[in-house]
Amino acid sequence: FVPGFLFALSLALASPLGAQHVLVPMDDAQTNHLKAYGLTFNTLKEGGKAEWLLNYRGGSFLLPDTPGIRRRATLDGIAVIALNDAALGSVRSEMGGGNMDAVTCHQFGITNAVASLGTALTPEQVLVLKRFAGKAVLVYDADAAGQAAMERAMTLFEEADLPVRVVVLPSGDPDAFLRTEGPQRFQHLLAQAVPIFEYQVDMAASRHDPKTIEGRVRIVDDLIPAMGAVANPVRQAEYIRSLAQRFDLAEDAVRQRLRGRTRGKSHFPGPPQAVPTRDRARDQAERLLVHLMVHEPALRRVVGEALSPDDFQDARYRDLARALYDGPDDAVEGIRQRIDDDGQRLLMQLVFEDPPVVEKEKEKVVKGAIDFIMYREPAAQHRLALARQIQQAQTAGDLEQVRRLQMEYLKLIGLTPAEVPPSRESGQGQPSRKGGEDDGQEEGGA
Repeated sequence: FVPGFLFALSLALASPLGAQHVLVPMDDAQTNHLKAYGLTFNTLKEGGKAEWLLNYRGGSFLLPDTPGIRRRATLDGIAVIALNDAALGSVRSEMGGGNMDAVTCHQFGITNAVASLGTALTPEQVLVLKRFAGKAVLVYDADAAGQAAMERAMTLFEEADLPVRVVVLPSGDPDAFLRTEGPQRFQHLLAQAVPIFEYQVDMAASRHDPKTIEGRVRIVDDLIPAMGAVANPVRQAEYIRSLAQRFDLAEDAVRQRLRGRTRGKSHFPGPPQAVPTRDRARDQAERLLVHLMVHEPALRRVVGEALSPDDFQDARYRDLARALYDGPDDAVEGIRQRIDDDGQRLLMQLVFEDPPVVEKEKEKVVKGAIDFIMYREPAAQHRLALARQIQQAQTAGDLEQVRRLQMEYLKLIGLTPAEVPPSRESGQGQPSRKGGEDDGQEEGGA
């Protein structure tokens, strides 16, 4: 629980809408978010009415159902949903239910409560929670849908490395429980909240018989996604240890099952290889670009115009860049659907880390990283290769090859023979300091 809750906001003063409405969803189901904003803007510009359902499906828009709006949506590839008055009433009831859970908590003095409101919990929401709180407690409705939603949400908290505990209400939702049982009873349940993994183990054990071999195998398999999502290696090791102890399993067997099920057949289960020292700057430039594109969707087109996915040498960044290019307006959940497990782990790591760039420097940094990848780093590598070839030719005594390579080197660094100091003009000398091997190292690592 953290402070604050959301509300629906009207975009125009309007009389009640007609009997038919068009819902423009803004969650991952939306095929073109930018044009969806444009459709709403043009409706308002032409004197139409629009309502912003901030708490429903990513901040959806409600427009009147007119032939013109339908035609624009079809031509622009915008996902829309037709609603009659009854369907719209259901939407408002769903939004109101989430609002009342949060509002009632505040009315009873529990002021650090929020609700996801009209949508499943998203990585972006968990990121906001992490910025404002060091831990969280999940309280969902007691029905089957609430329990399923709670289990889905747990993975996001593990990926964010945000400690979370779980409260299971005996019945109803937080609003109804507070009104019937009172705040003291609710606070008592909060104080008894169980750790997230303990709850997940209990749920798995309730579905399968832990007294049988097959039951224990299925329990472990049910918990693989939860353990695989854990970003903190110490916490993951403790989960494996506690699971093995509870069901009398070998820790190594659980760990091997985890590696095999989370990495896939085509991935080596060991840790990723370290980036060579000479490629450190390249690795940093590639990581910085994908990091910024994850947080700033507008940059995906900017970077995509300059670099193709194949321009990223690191396979992790190459695959993520391709997914970001394919969904220039997609939220995190949309991107996750297009990448493998390793890519999802990288994506979530970047989501929950702020880019190491201040706002006013972003444009300059993006241009500098693109320039480094496209020009400076390849040129530095070319200079290094030529310097090595010159040294090899000198060792072999091939003066003609030395002179040819030196001329090529001088052209590469923008010098003419007349600009080279006399002591360096002979075939026996090394290239000047300005174009030497050390310079190639320095520029390549800038």
